[in-house]
Amino acid sequence: MEGLKIYWLTFIASLGLFSFGYALTEYNTIFSFLAALNGWDTAERKRNEAIVNGALPFGALLGSYGLSFFLKHGRRNLMIATDIILLILCPLAYSPDIIFHIVSRFAIGIYSGANCVLVPLYLSEVSPRTIRGKTGMLSIVLLNVGLLCSCCAGFLSPKEVAVDVYENLDSNWWRYVVLFPMIAALTRALGLATCFNFETPTFLLRNGERERALQNLEKIYPKPGEAEQELEALEQAQGSRKLTTIAELLSPRQRPFLFLGIGLAVFSQFTGVNVITFYSNRLMKAQSSSLDARSQAIVFTSLIGTLRCFVIFLSAFVIDRIGRRCLLSVGSIFMGFSLCLIIIFNANQMILLARIAILLYQSCFNFSWGGVPFLMIAELLNDRGISIASLFSWISTLTVVSTAPYIAESSIGVNGLFGIYATLCAVAFAFSQFLLPETKGLSKTEIQALFDKKPVEPAVDEGIQTTTPLGDKLLANKP
Repeated sequence: MEGLKIYWLTFIASLGLFSFGYALTEYNTIFSFLAALNGWDTAERKRNEAIVNGALPFGALLGSYGLSFFLKHGRRNLMIATDIILLILCPLAYSPDIIFHIVSRFAIGIYSGANCVLVPLYLSEVSPRTIRGKTGMLSIVLLNVGLLCSCCAGFLSPKEVAVDVYENLDSNWWRYVVLFPMIAALTRALGLATCFNFETPTFLLRNGERERALQNLEKIYPKPGEAEQELEALEQAQGSRKLTTIAELLSPRQRPFLFLGIGLAVFSQFTGVNVITFYSNRLMKAQSSSLDARSQAIVFTSLIGTLRCFVIFLSAFVIDRIGRRCLLSVGSIFMGFSLCLIIIFNANQMILLARIAILLYQSCFNFSWGGVPFLMIAELLNDRGISIASLFSWISTLTVVSTAPYIAESSIGVNGLFGIYATLCAVAFAFSQFLLPETKGLSKTEIQALFDKKPVEPAVDEGIQTTTPLGDKLLANKP
């Protein structure tokens, strides 16, 4: 694809992840105001907040796995379809009635779960292999820009004259916050339907449209003869990249890739990022007055969001040079180290240093496990395999979020909780260093051959190890 068009296509497609990132924290921004507007007491607020926040991950579970049954209709068409669903159901949240917010939140969950599969899959199939890592990470930048926008929306709220008591309850600012994702959905739907009417060569070839697949490959690989070589490689890989049943995914040939994809999805959540994000607000409120705590928490959370965007943007320009596995391994080490620092500083009431350690942890996570798993899952797995990995990611998210408060309030406390995640960071390091192969610069055929007894010669830089001895021994169990 000539010039900057591939990056514009990446931007348009990644608006689905932007909306997902925005949706993750939008209700953290508006829920106090919504509770005051409806006059909920403390018990009602806790109950409604739990239901509304839980509706998104449950919708995402349905969206991520259910999408696999519709992938035969094309990646581009499905992205447009999810945008239309969001445009229809998101306006329900315009009403202050909690029922409408639950339905809208569930719909956004379906949208988010589907796009966590669609966007990485689409970008992995339309990007030239030399910049596939960069485009994949740039999509994660958009996700974190969505998170940042949602956090910054808190600056628009009416003045708080007392805890959860607002100066102007007639303000409609919260409606603008919940309806904002419609702009991104409308932009992407129009963009994909007009200027970027581009289906992936992999999908076209699977549907028997060989000539059209070649035409699209020539846009991606303009050098003479390069598109034909890629088409031949895609035809060789079609047998392993097609939609498969669960039994086929568990076959000796596909099982290693499913294991790795699920491992990436699980460790991206079990290294503690959601708990750190939650606890950063609590830590920010420590030793602050009630009214100052909220504004300071917004500033600190916005700072974290800005740092996330910068770090992931930086990683986009190094991932295709140093490789995926190196980023994950190094990131795991420094994340574990950061968690240990948080434990030490928190135990000694060194609040400022604890905040700095949180920023360090967030930087290390977003440089590695915050984006690389999205990219590698799309490289390693076929369509249904990606859906299953995404399903495990959301199950892991629910597990972490639901268990963390109970562990933090148990005898081991918050520091014990951080210690658990520091240990899991060490396990994540072992997983990435000794089991995970390097996929930098590899075609679909070369990736599929990683665990074959006689793999094809990889088209990567010299010195890059694409498989691991322990990984070969443990996973290459072909009949």
